[in-house]
Amino acid sequence: MLLFFFVAICGINIYNWWKLRVAFLQGSPWGSFLLLVAFLALALMPAWLRVLFRSHVPDWLEQLAWIWLAWAFWLTVVFLALEFWNLIALFIWNFRAGRNDVALAELRSFALSPKATVAVAVIAVFLATVWGIVEAQCITLKHLTVTTDKLPPGTDDFRILLISDLHIGPALNQRQLRRVINLADEAKPDLILSAGDLVDGKASRERDLARQLAEITAPHGKIACVGNHDVYTGVAAARDLHNLAGFTLLEDTGVWATDWLWVAAPVDPHYYYSDQAVSKQPPPAEALLPTTPANPFAILLKHRPAPESKNQAVFDLQLSGHTHGGQIFPFNILVNWHHSWKSGRLHQLPAGTLFYISRGTGVWGPPFRLFAPPEMTVITLKRP
Repeated sequence: MLLFFFVAICGINIYNWWKLRVAFLQGSPWGSFLLLVAFLALALMPAWLRVLFRSHVPDWLEQLAWIWLAWAFWLTVVFLALEFWNLIALFIWNFRAGRNDVALAELRSFALSPKATVAVAVIAVFLATVWGIVEAQCITLKHLTVTTDKLPPGTDDFRILLISDLHIGPALNQRQLRRVINLADEAKPDLILSAGDLVDGKASRERDLARQLAEITAPHGKIACVGNHDVYTGVAAARDLHNLAGFTLLEDTGVWATDWLWVAAPVDPHYYYSDQAVSKQPPPAEALLPTTPANPFAILLKHRPAPESKNQAVFDLQLSGHTHGGQIFPFNILVNWHHSWKSGRLHQLPAGTLFYISRGTGVWGPPFRLFAPPEMTVITLKRP
């Protein structure tokens, strides 16, 4: 899988290099060669950074590697779209070449020259970058209402604030975190949940950001599940950072948030490969069930959006994250195609369980979001 990734990235960068070479460097073999070396060095940056710095890659270099990856991908997408445009223009021109039409002479001019193609692509990537940076900062509150007769009499509503994929790490800036804190204060939740990937680093900066996140509070506490990036950070470090942020981290278990509300959380599958895991295999399904025969409103907090039939008869609501809604176009199209359930929408599973996938609050990799707006979700439980 890793080999395929680097082959694909190198292929994308070689294609982009070729477009620039044709446009500007056909008469300069040394210039072409140096540009190719630069493109391949940037393509392989994630690999040689790990070799050079091991596990201590400077944040700015890691961010540069991810930004270049996004730029290279966007350049390729725009180049291919413009190639398609040129093919259509030339096809029409050739189809009508035998006709004596005054407009025919102008038709070929619609096909872009190599230099014009590069110019359009660079402008498009620049605009996508600006849009992506702005969109990533514009975290909003998304409101959902769930009706249930399991609220106790006298309780008009119960507000749950869902955070997902915050990724406290190099890509999270102070402005984004302050936005999260302010929106949490605005939401006035009774309970705060994190659907995984709260943390994505364990340096002193991440610890400081986690301490700031402890500012947000709720009467019934803050509960989190384990996501894959929590595991990559290190299970022990993830526990510590969740504790600093004021979250109870559930590891294949459940807790009573109130005397009528049960929250259970399986861990991410990567968890079982960690030396610091509590267990090395998933527990029986009963471990996630309420510990009394009561009939509570039961929430399954599961990072990956993969509903399992064994849980649907037990849980009233499953909350997941992981996909980021695709994060950047056109990956959002691919993500929605790959997953049966679309993010940002409340679904009903066959057994009646409601299922929601958050588009995520933070970013991972490049610090952009393009047509996949970040969110914090307010889920209001109401009586019929």
